[in-house]
Amino acid sequence: MSEIDQVLSVMAPITTAAAALLFVLIWQTSGMILLATLLRNSGMSKPWSLVFAWFIWLPLCGTGALILSLLRLADQSLLRGIMAAVVTSALFVGARGRSWLRDIPRLEPGTKPLAFVTGVIVLLQVMQLIFAAHPQRLYDQLSYHLAIPKLVLMHGHPYYKFYDPHLVIGGTVEYAFLWPRAFLNSDFFAIGVGQCWIYLSSVIPICASTYLGLRELGSKRARWLTLAILAAVPGLVPDSELFSIAKPGAIIFAGTYLILITCIAMPKRLLPVTVALGMILLACNPTFIHVAIALFVVLVLNLYWRRAEWSLPPALIAVAAVCLATALIRSWVLTGTLLFPSDARFLPTLYSDKLTLDYWHWVAFRSNQSFAARWSGAPIVFLRSPGLAVWAGLGLAALAVWGRRQAALHWQSLLWFLGTYALAWPLFYDNMVFSRFVAGYVAALVLTAVVGALVAPQRFSNLIIAAGIIGGLTCSSIDVISRKLFTWNQSSLLNAYAPQFPRMVTAYEVNAWTSPDDTVVTETSEKYFFHAALLSSTLSPPERKIWDELLASPQKAAKEHRVKAVVMEIQQPGSELPEFPAPFNVPIRTAFKALEPFGEVTQVERDLVLRSDCYFQTKPCPASH
Repeated sequence: MSEIDQVLSVMAPITTAAAALLFVLIWQTSGMILLATLLRNSGMSKPWSLVFAWFIWLPLCGTGALILSLLRLADQSLLRGIMAAVVTSALFVGARGRSWLRDIPRLEPGTKPLAFVTGVIVLLQVMQLIFAAHPQRLYDQLSYHLAIPKLVLMHGHPYYKFYDPHLVIGGTVEYAFLWPRAFLNSDFFAIGVGQCWIYLSSVIPICASTYLGLRELGSKRARWLTLAILAAVPGLVPDSELFSIAKPGAIIFAGTYLILITCIAMPKRLLPVTVALGMILLACNPTFIHVAIALFVVLVLNLYWRRAEWSLPPALIAVAAVCLATALIRSWVLTGTLLFPSDARFLPTLYSDKLTLDYWHWVAFRSNQSFAARWSGAPIVFLRSPGLAVWAGLGLAALAVWGRRQAALHWQSLLWFLGTYALAWPLFYDNMVFSRFVAGYVAALVLTAVVGALVAPQRFSNLIIAAGIIGGLTCSSIDVISRKLFTWNQSSLLNAYAPQFPRMVTAYEVNAWTSPDDTVVTETSEKYFFHAALLSSTLSPPERKIWDELLASPQKAAKEHRVKAVVMEIQQPGSELPEFPAPFNVPIRTAFKALEPFGEVTQVERDLVLRSDCYFQTKPCPASH
């Protein structure tokens, strides 16, 4: 545990959460001030430049960190120096006439929401945000999203020893977290920043673009509809961890929402926004290619039928092109393919083979259902989230009945997107896929309610608004949030984290006598807290090869791969997980027993730790070790 984490660990969790939130607000605001000027030069209006600058800043941060890491320049001092320069420049630009403050649009006249309702929804959002920065048990986050920047900063580059293919999947979102990691090299602080940065980067552009889009269309209900969106996101959105952990899916959701609302409210800006955001989102996550198919149809139809402008602002496109090119170079350098793992099925790599690809296929499709049966996936998203089904369903009904009355509103783009996405569904997903994998589709469903309320008569519009607010508040889990915030802050940060991450204490014990060049063999993928390479699955060919070597020649393999520890959770006899089939279980008990005669066994919390400072060559180890 670092010295900083030792200090934070004895404080209440709210202290670290507040520090993480303050960092994100300062860093995001600084980036928005500087980036908005560039976007205005691309022809964007002042209000929209602020919205897009706020959204683009996170992936742009990831691109910068990725470039430095590929050049072996990911040094903590250099990163801190760049951050200081960015914040200082933003202070200078912001103080110079405070022009960026004057660019924030004022609320237009119209029906004003009740102050009490607004206060409740804003309070819930603040609690959601604070909750996001607290110690939650989030597997994917620990698995690789935040482990990647920690390892890159530790080694100074992304070419460190790793076995798990998840550690090469990360794109610009993961690399963006190099900056907070460099600012404060703390596991606890980095988790808090990761969760609330994703939340703020996604939710604020969604709400701001809703208001600006409705204002462009002269809607008198702009305030109420924006308030409904604020309540509904993430309340009505299934798999709402999209907005509270370091997941690129939240960025895909918000980016798709921004593109579609641009199509509807500002079709003349369709081409540059779609192309630029499309490249940025593809750099964030290769699975955006699924969303791109539907957006391509919208783009082509609008260009030809709506006669949208063909101009492409060079500054905006240049920023997007740099983001995408950097992500493609990273994938090619580390894996040999441009969009790993999406294109690994065509170009097998060191980190994928048939078993690996079958596993990822299973994650997406979940079953072996026929092509025809998978088409039911799009409607099933409604069934898995009743609140979303009601709200989006009301919007679709309003578009079907009253849509033709709004000739100036390009709401058809939304239906083109939803229809194309639903038709292409079987190419990528099963009918029971997690909605976080189809974040772009869910974003479009959320938007249907806003557009439906815009075209509907006042009574039906009010019904949609009420459904969004009431549904969002009902699904906000405020009772759980309040209870957990209270419980977590009754003890120290370390005691609050320990029940959420049982292996954290063990990891810090093992870190005290291992180095980043060593290997730890274990059965779970909590890579984040370890600083040595972790052999914990059999998902990739390198992992399976090492496991086979450990079983065939334990001592020889332990020396070759610098295995210093084997960590195994204590299980009651008969309750152990099976050691096969791969990649879901690993032969941890067999490996433990094979190396046990050459190491020392200790118990840490609920784990047995088999240790050898001389890589299990002799017992006891020579004094030199």
